[in-house]
Amino acid sequence: MEKHTKIKTILVAIDFTQKTDSATILAVHMAKRHNARIILFHNVMNFFIMDRTGRQIVGEDTVTKQYAEAENSLEMIKNSLQQNHNDITFLKRIGTETITNSINKIVEEESVDIVITGTSGKQGLRELILGSSSYQILKGVNCSVLMMPEDSRQFKFERILVPVRVLEKLKEKMEISKLIAEKNKGFISLFGISGDENFTSIRKAFINIR
Repeated sequence: MEKHTKIKTILVAIDFTQKTDSATILAVHMAKRHNARIILFHNVMNFFIMDRTGRQIVGEDTVTKQYAEAENSLEMIKNSLQQNHNDITFLKRIGTETITNSINKIVEEESVDIVITGTSGKQGLRELILGSSSYQILKGVNCSVLMMPEDSRQFKFERILVPVRVLEKLKEKMEISKLIAEKNKGFISLFGISGDENFTSIRKAFINIR
């Protein structure tokens, strides 16, 4: 992963529910502090069946209608945000693949530094089986992800806790935490977490990071 020097592009995942309102507000606060642009993203999933004529979209008219409605809704959100925050550049993008594939394409094309997604903390049967969209983003997106609870109104990061538990991409996690702390005049606390089997490696990583 390329070393973070600035946060220049923020993608916020929008599903037109209350849980993404807080995520969008947070994206605006971060964009102002980091002088970054914001990509407003929504995903319209296509479903296919295979027959003798090849792959066909299931309910193509419905998908087309959903796409048009999403594009119109995103445009309204973009115009409203742009009117109230004319110092920020807002873009809109709509994906039509799996949510992680769609976001990863934009991450690569637009050099996205961080993705913000809202989460309700609730899990229904569909989410239990397939995984929530926020969890899919957290696990599958190729850049840093920030999950924002829908009822949170905390838009500054004055105290950041970085757990030293998973060593993979630990330096990258620390770098983006430092960027956020610097813009918020905050401080970072490290918290080492390990079992008996990886105590030595976690301890060494903790000391190096500190």
